[in-house]
Amino acid sequence: FRRGGGRDEKRIAKNTGVIKNSKAIKEDRQAAIDYFCDLGDAGAAVPALLQRFEYSLEHGINDTREKESCMEGILSYGHDALPLVREHLLVTNRIAWPIKVLKALGDEAQVTDVLKSALDFGDVAFDQARVDKNYDILCYLVEMKLPGFAGKLGHFLNDPDERVRFAATEVLIEQTD
Repeated sequence: FRRGGGRDEKRIAKNTGVIKNSKAIKEDRQAAIDYFCDLGDAGAAVPALLQRFEYSLEHGINDTREKESCMEGILSYGHDALPLVREHLLVTNRIAWPIKVLKALGDEAQVTDVLKSALDFGDVAFDQARVDKNYDILCYLVEMKLPGFAGKLGHFLNDPDERVRFAATEVLIEQTD
């Protein structure tokens, strides 16, 4: 009984809810991860799998295994997953695993473009998560050449957070322009 794919939408919603729930039974969460890895629809699966990177479990081994499973699942969708990972990086504050996925999917130029666009140039002084995100991105950008971007990076030299100022300075030192 399918009317407009409603049954699939319910399964997708149910499994997404399980993946998002850090208190769910680990076997149920793994079954939901497996469901999305085998779904065959990047548009539905990748955003759901990316939700698993939004929290960490107390038991580190299980946390790492689940995140690795999600990463493998996302990578299995290939370049179809790239714009979805990019969108996620723009809105999330938990960026370590999505950046790993991005590096595995794209080339260095794509990774650099996404990281530059994920920097928040607004006033983030009162939002520690956004400050931390800027700091983490700047730490990744230290290894990259960013021609023509030095002027924009100057914004972070006046940041109230000392770590962000130092990270921005390190990025600027590595630039040739």
